[in-house]
Amino acid sequence: LKQSYHAVVDLKNASGFMYSDTLGAGITTDAQEIWARYVKLSTFYLPLILYLTMSQSHPTAKPFRNKGFPHFDDVEKLI
Repeated sequence: LKQSYHAVVDLKNASGFMYSDTLGAGITTDAQEIWARYVKLSTFYLPLILYLTMSQSHPTAKPFRNKGFPHFDDVEKLI
C-alpha cells in the first residue's frame, strides 16, 4: 500500500497528467505513448514542462493508468 500511495502522489504532482481516485490517470489512446514513457523510460524528449517531471521512470504507477486508488486518503492518514 505504501508503494501505491507514493506512486499516486507522484502522479498527482506530475505535470501533464490529471488524476482522480476513481479513474486513475485517465490515459486515452492519444496519451498512450506519453504514459508508456512515464512508467518505463528514464529520459526522453517532450515539451520541457513534462521532461522536468518525467526524467525518471515510474513503474509503480503502471496499475493507475485507468484505475484509481480508492484507499489513498486512508493510507495518507497512516503515513
